Amino acid sequence: MVGESEANLRFRGVRTVLLETATTNEAGIAFWERHGYRKEAVLKNYYSGRLDAFEMRKKLIATASTGP
Repeated sequence: MVGESEANLRFRGVRTVLLETATTNEAGIAFWERHGYRKEAVLKNYYSGRLDAFEMRKKLIATASTGP
């Protein structure tokens, strides 16, 4: 499902995906890292003013079949 979503975003010209996940969400962090997302920053008190989050980013590479 992640791959299909990213392919759709590429087709629409999106070049970067940004997401947030709690710094305590080890399974979520591992999931996104397996899909090529990298931690970019820590967002202090992101969730309800108490829990920090990682900002994670992935650059989408255009392919010949999906656009420029």
